[in-house]
Amino acid sequence: MKYNKCCVVYIEEIEILFKSAPDIVSEDFLSLFLKKTVNLVLIGISNTIDCLQKYSGKYSFKVTEIENVVFSPYRADQIMTIVLDKLKQIK
Repeated sequence: MKYNKCCVVYIEEIEILFKSAPDIVSEDFLSLFLKKTVNLVLIGISNTIDCLQKYSGKYSFKVTEIENVVFSPYRADQIMTIVLDKLKQIK
């Protein structure tokens, strides 16, 4: 059965999921993304660019379809602008 709807799963600090030893929950959850009948997109946020490639070898499958989007770190002046803008909003 093929589904028409797409589900997006967002995980912050996704490397934590991969660093630990695989268990039945994480193995089953991650294997969902390999099923052709389930239309899922996984968005994982990590401080390490290659965390999925590095840690997915512990699982019974290999993560292959990865599109990395890299954002440059904020500079000190950008952080100051963000903080000042937030402070203005709460006054």
